[in-house]
Amino acid sequence: MTAQGETDDFLDDPDSQPNMIDNEKGDGPDMDDVEASMLEEGLDDQHMEGDKVYPFDPEDANGVDDGEAPEQQEGEKAEVRCSTSKGPIVLTLHEDWSPNGYRKAAELFERGYYDHSHFFRVVPHFLVQFGIGYTDNVDLKKFADSTVLDDPKRTDLMPFREGYISFAGSGANSRSSQLFFAYDNAKSLGNSPWETPIGEVTEGMENVRNFYKGYGDMPPWGKGPQQ
Repeated sequence: MTAQGETDDFLDDPDSQPNMIDNEKGDGPDMDDVEASMLEEGLDDQHMEGDKVYPFDPEDANGVDDGEAPEQQEGEKAEVRCSTSKGPIVLTLHEDWSPNGYRKAAELFERGYYDHSHFFRVVPHFLVQFGIGYTDNVDLKKFADSTVLDDPKRTDLMPFREGYISFAGSGANSRSSQLFFAYDNAKSLGNSPWETPIGEVTEGMENVRNFYKGYGDMPPWGKGPQQ
């Protein structure tokens, strides 16, 4: 699903086909819907071309000194490098923040589900949402539509901060393919069981802030596409 009117924002990968973010399902935090497309070579500067996931092994945990409380073991991480019409962004996903969510999102990015997808919901001081895929791969579509169990919330990650990445949802254990980035005033996010951070924007948050936001939320709050 693409926003109509001015511009859209996409995700790019210089080494592979474009990846993008969009959502045409009705999932998501109770607020806004707007579009943004991404840069794809040869198109306008409102499109993104692709994402690359760079998983790496967790650091070794060699135990703790006697008398010290054990620290939470760090899990696997994945780095997703994206190019957008507003400039590059880098996402870092953390397995130990949300194991089920991490594994689902990392595989979706790695398999190119978000290629050519759009940011269809851009609401200032709230969030940017995406998750519509344009793949013809039946197995990948089925995987994207499948849901994963909610993860326990880590109190040390609350409340939401700007740049957090989370799945959107519509009820308990409803996480499928819809993701969002939190904007600055995101204190209301994180209350629903599916709103557990899976990672954060580690580079280019200033570009995320510049995504086209003229449509506002979905009706009746704004002029964005109906979900």
